Amino acid sequence: MMDISELLDSFKKGETVLLLYPSISPSYIFLKEAIEYCREKNSELLIVDIFDMLHVYKVQMEYVGIDADINDKRIFVIKEGGKITVGNVLSRISVDEDATLHLRKYVEVFESVIKDKEFVLDIALGFDKLLAFYSESPKDLEAILLAVKDFVGNKKRTAIYFVNQNIVTNIPNALDFLEDSATTVIRLEEKDDGWYLKVLKSPKIEVVGAEIRIK
Repeated sequence: MMDISELLDSFKKGETVLLLYPSISPSYIFLKEAIEYCREKNSELLIVDIFDMLHVYKVQMEYVGIDADINDKRIFVIKEGGKITVGNVLSRISVDEDATLHLRKYVEVFESVIKDKEFVLDIALGFDKLLAFYSESPKDLEAILLAVKDFVGNKKRTAIYFVNQNIVTNIPNALDFLEDSATTVIRLEEKDDGWYLKVLKSPKIEVVGAEIRIK
């Protein structure tokens, strides 16, 4: 059976990966594994911390005795909204404005962060909250969703969007759009003997349907 490290190895540079998880689930385990993977590979990790979700994950990990060492010098953070500082925050972006301005600022910050880097694993925590924030405006919501496609194929990063499925299913068309835009879709689901990551979509046909038990 494939493990999480092998799953991360299977992602190609430029991919956009959608990680769907239910509200009541240990989704922090995947973040912990990604941090350890980058440390073992001596790779840089960029965390996009939306509405303080990095703080939430950090606290959840601490409660179960996990020290993820988010202050590692090879981990960088871009904050979108929120006020709690966790890790090496390089830039802060306000979300209390229209989506077009927000995206313009994000692109500027993102490009400045990666311009001198060969490659980063890019993890977006709380993307579903950003969608919910802009969901009252169809124009703003469309802009945020379309921006996901704009980054697909950028080989200076592989992105993993953590998305709460319970939240995003209440936003019209959002889940369908994200699943269509992503190159890989993974869902965290519970079975009688524990929690599993199931690969629903991948450019590698042999990986589709794979299940990985998380510990």
